[in-house]
Amino acid sequence: MIRRLYQSLLVLSATLFAATTAMSGYTLLPNGSLLNQAGTSVKTWSNVNSYSAYLTDSGTILYGSSSGGGGGGGAPGGTTASGPGSPYSTINEASWSGTALRSWTWAPSTAVSTTTSKSTSTIGTFHHAFNTMTNGHWLAVGYEYLTSAQLSSGYGVTYSGTVWNEHIIEYDPTTAAVVWEWNAANHMTTTNNARLINVGKFSANDGDVMHFNSVSYDPIHNLIMVSSHKMNEVLVIEHTTTTAIAATHAGGTYGKGGDILFRYGKAANYGGTSAAVFNVVHGGKFVPANYTGAGNLLCFSNNDVKNTYSTAYEIAPSAITDSGFTIGSNGEFVSSVIFSWDTSAYNSHDNFGSVQRLPNGNTFIDFTKSNRLIELNDKDSIVLNYSVSSQPNTAMRYAIDFAGLANLTGISSSTTKSSSSSSTITNSSSSGTSAIKTTSGAVAMGLQTTFRNSQLNIEGMSGSTNIRVADLHGRVILEQFTNLQSISIPTANWKTGTYMLQISQNGKVWTRGLGITR
Repeated sequence: MIRRLYQSLLVLSATLFAATTAMSGYTLLPNGSLLNQAGTSVKTWSNVNSYSAYLTDSGTILYGSSSGGGGGGGAPGGTTASGPGSPYSTINEASWSGTALRSWTWAPSTAVSTTTSKSTSTIGTFHHAFNTMTNGHWLAVGYEYLTSAQLSSGYGVTYSGTVWNEHIIEYDPTTAAVVWEWNAANHMTTTNNARLINVGKFSANDGDVMHFNSVSYDPIHNLIMVSSHKMNEVLVIEHTTTTAIAATHAGGTYGKGGDILFRYGKAANYGGTSAAVFNVVHGGKFVPANYTGAGNLLCFSNNDVKNTYSTAYEIAPSAITDSGFTIGSNGEFVSSVIFSWDTSAYNSHDNFGSVQRLPNGNTFIDFTKSNRLIELNDKDSIVLNYSVSSQPNTAMRYAIDFAGLANLTGISSSTTKSSSSSSTITNSSSSGTSAIKTTSGAVAMGLQTTFRNSQLNIEGMSGSTNIRVADLHGRVILEQFTNLQSISIPTANWKTGTYMLQISQNGKVWTRGLGITR
């Protein structure tokens, strides 16, 4: 493990400080293949063949399966009606070695409360989307088949056709229990309403009026986001404290119960007059906290209205208040487009595709039907571009120090020292200090580096010197220019972890890894 860490640091040193480089890490395909930076598979979970797959912090993998196989299309439950496709009978967790650990099967009849499921439908299953939550729970999308009579008697919605109704379900894998649920039928209407789903906008012959294909959780604001293929929108609701509140139109943190707090993509769905943006949308995700654009919404517009190309979007809603997001005087939700990117070279028309913000601020785009994975830097330049042999519905990128990759990289949140023939870093957890043996490269430049009393001391500099320190995500935490021969840099506020130190002087560059523990 020590040798792997040191080798990884050497690779990182060539790219970490250049703003134009890709994030150093790995890419997980939903067929269970883990790719390195060059796009070469370095590990495969042979039992995984899913619409989506995710690594967890503990190094396990989550994936969907149906009747012992992958997450294929088709209609569930013995009905001949056409469902949203990509159904799963089960969401599974497997170890790094592929050993089955835990699984979860859901059906509408297992709803957590009668207040959320008022029909007698037993036809339905998971489909498309699931994800993990910060509390360790699993969040998934499932559908149920409702007749017009069930919609009328159970929910008071008059609609002449059948509906594949959507549920969002939270599951605690430790207790093997559903702990929260949201039911779209509680928020349907046949008139225009910005906070409800107007099924009257859809043909009675359709049935599949929503077709959610992603689900994402924002723990900072306790929000859930989905992207809807058929509605051509991304929707945001509150993850209310109880299922009962989720079934209502009031209560909760923002006073709207389980009604829609924000939506974007096709304002005509609720009576707006603005031009549509999306013509089919996939892969909706919140930008995580502490990332560039935190709290914004990312999504993949398959057949973008403005240019017909598949386009990646970042959408910023209005600032959230105690009552949620702002609806403007025109009756539409206030928002702005922060970022959009497309190319005529790659597309994923009609279906699939996703967008992900990476820890270093880059953006990862999955052009599924072009078998192409793209990473953009903050200048919108392509810094990673490789093709894959199978269409990856939802590929996911993980930084090299992601805890779930420790079995592969040897890097984890507890990794704080490394050694090799040319360099050693030793740490004392009691004092929070590190002692560094200077490498031969540093000797050639006349440099000496030591840690004492939470100070990084650099001696032997000459002329104009540039000192930079970055974490393993590529974020520069310190940059300093000096003409001094020696300098002491306080490190007391640096978090425990692994860093890269780069010193540039007289046309030469020296880079090495630093380990901090406290």
